[in-house]
Amino acid sequence: MKKCDQYISDLHKQLTSCYTFVEKAQKALTEKQRDLELKTQQLEIKLSNKKEENMHSRSPHREFSKVLSQQDLLQLCACPKALRNGDEATHIRNQMGSVCHGILAISGLP
Repeated sequence: MKKCDQYISDLHKQLTSCYTFVEKAQKALTEKQRDLELKTQQLEIKLSNKKEENMHSRSPHREFSKVLSQQDLLQLCACPKALRNGDEATHIRNQMGSVCHGILAISGLP
């Protein structure tokens, strides 16, 4: 009977030891998961900011607004109307008109 009690006691100690090990492993995994989720969030934010930064840096409106004011844009778009004589002037006026429509569309001016 003593042998059985001792054997049961040893098994109980082993079970307790295994249970403690499993609890520690679960806590470590939970911490690791939190860290990974936090890093994932940070990387997603960084990627989002990078995409937004790239969008703004490539925006034609942003480039035109740096170079030309609204008044400059309006004067530029009025320029083809001043070219009235000859075929070359008509060709240039047509090209400028297309460019001006694009600029106005990008800039949001009426």
